[in-house]
Amino acid sequence: MSRPRCVITGCNLYADNEEKYAYGDLHQIGDTYILNAVMDPKYRVGETLWLKTVQREKSAGVTVSSEHYYEKRGVIVFNRADAFFNPLAIERMPAVPGGHNAHDV
Repeated sequence: MSRPRCVITGCNLYADNEEKYAYGDLHQIGDTYILNAVMDPKYRVGETLWLKTVQREKSAGVTVSSEHYYEKRGVIVFNRADAFFNPLAIERMPAVPGGHNAHDV
């Protein structure tokens, strides 16, 4: 079983079909990514804080189609095959044994 690990601290997750993004820490367990997103303080039960999309190339980010992620209370889960990482995100991902970045494993 794969051990969970943080691959990017401070990562934007862009909803591909919508003009919004969530911000948080990106973790990986096997072929699954999990973003622990910032919560919206307006909601007592806790909901993801979605922000209006800014320039995507200026910060580390991953784009996922809104049909391919599960989101509940600030936790966004998606499969590696459904993720597109921008160059800054790839640069910030830690190397793993064999010389690959986390998204290549």
